Amino acid sequence: MTTEQKYPLGDKRIFVIEDQPDIRAVYEMMLKRYVKEIGFDFWGQESLKHLKAFGVPDILILDLMLPHGVSGFDVYDQIRELPQYKTTRVVAVSASEPSTVLRKLKAKGFSGLVTKPFDIMTFPKKLVEVMKSDSFVHIHYSTSSARFKL
Repeated sequence: MTTEQKYPLGDKRIFVIEDQPDIRAVYEMMLKRYVKEIGFDFWGQESLKHLKAFGVPDILILDLMLPHGVSGFDVYDQIRELPQYKTTRVVAVSASEPSTVLRKLKAKGFSGLVTKPFDIMTFPKKLVEVMKSDSFVHIHYSTSSARFKL
């Protein structure tokens, strides 16, 4: 098996900010076979410190619904204030109706949106689409096609 087959995302590094442990476990299960390095953090006071320690990821996956009155939009703004993360691709993940967030995501400069529930078999390939695209990518799975409902 070639490196490209084992790691379709090549030598990419992904960082995930997700507050729910069960969903974090799903991300790890979906991505660990396909990327060489993945980092995680629950949203909290140390998240930016942990992101800095990880370094600049190729993609940052950011849940929009976080605890303690903080949204993924708030976190996005804090990340973008750090010069080394100005061009990092950030993909939002949300169970919300896409029409309620799409305009704001595009206006802020997110690279994409993945709506829940999603398909664990195709999720890594969809991230490749985001990485290759110069425009916003909306990845939407119908409820009937999703293989894992988050």
